[in-house]
Amino acid sequence: SAEYNILTNAFTVKVNPTTVIPKDIAPFYIGLKELKEKMLLSGKVSGKLPLISAKDFNLTYGEDLELKADGEISDFSNYQTAQMKLVINTFRTTQDALRDFIRLGMPTYTTPEMMKPLGDIRLKGKVEGSLDKMNIQADAWTKRGAVQLTSIFSTDTTFQNLSAKGKILTQNFNLRPFTAGLGRLSAWSVFDYSQSGTNKMSLKASRH
Repeated sequence: SAEYNILTNAFTVKVNPTTVIPKDIAPFYIGLKELKEKMLLSGKVSGKLPLISAKDFNLTYGEDLELKADGEISDFSNYQTAQMKLVINTFRTTQDALRDFIRLGMPTYTTPEMMKPLGDIRLKGKVEGSLDKMNIQADAWTKRGAVQLTSIFSTDTTFQNLSAKGKILTQNFNLRPFTAGLGRLSAWSVFDYSQSGTNKMSLKASRH
């Protein structure tokens, strides 16, 4: 159901649980043809243009991915400077489902070998700010252990010039599949990452 006030630009769109078959809507976005499973969508989108708010947004992709989130953008027509907020209440995914969704924007993406030992991933977190300064807080749980991330991230509208600084805390994380001779580790690391264009990348990290 949908409501729109032409005088105030206020609107509400409610999406009752709806099954979406990706191949049926692939003509609108060719990348959707990579998705093999049915999707179930529900939620509520409202606001007063240009502000848009999403509440109780739920997405499932077969049995392999589930997302429950709330979000808001202050000005959808100018997302370069708009204030944004995303609260991820529930996110769980298999490696295959994560790969399928990343391929919507990066068709040639393949799962890095270093990612595979992590197995299924569960995550909760919050992203808040604008593209030039985005505060990220997230807790993730994997087959190998738990990871906590706190970071300040920035990019431009091309998403090719990136920078991120922050701290990663590992809790009883099993490093054995990644490095010979090391077992479980609880520690925190500081990192400073930057990328300019598609080829120039820099990563500095120190463990404590």
